[in-house]
Amino acid sequence: IDGIIEDISINTVRIRNFDNTITTTPTYNLISNSVKNWEFMFETKARRFKYQILINPNSIKFTGNEKGDTTLGLYRKHIQSYLQKNELLNKEFQNQIKILNSTSSGIPIEITGYSLATSGSAHEETKASIVEFALASLYQFSLQPASID
Repeated sequence: IDGIIEDISINTVRIRNFDNTITTTPTYNLISNSVKNWEFMFETKARRFKYQILINPNSIKFTGNEKGDTTLGLYRKHIQSYLQKNELLNKEFQNQIKILNSTSSGIPIEITGYSLATSGSAHEETKASIVEFALASLYQFSLQPASID
């Protein structure tokens, strides 16, 4: 079930799909099937995306400054600053970059953003521009993506 819930009664639920067709389904389907209600996304003007980049752990180095910063730490701060300044993102939500638990494939960095664009193509364009910036910035900090076998 995927759309905006228009009406809920005891027996049925009416859902408006993205092509503006209406689907009516029994209420029990809300329990037995997954439901994607897009209404909150449209009301808040925020569509979430997540993207992971695997970093080669051997490319992470200390920067040599007195603070003991690493290239990964500086990269993370650089991307976080970019997210905070990006006018295509909804600032009412937490746009962030975080380091996840290491895996045998590398160190995952996860970017979470809330695009102001809720339509499919505009949202994907926002996501792509942020991911492209994050990937291109890796080399500025002498970081390498992990190779995936």
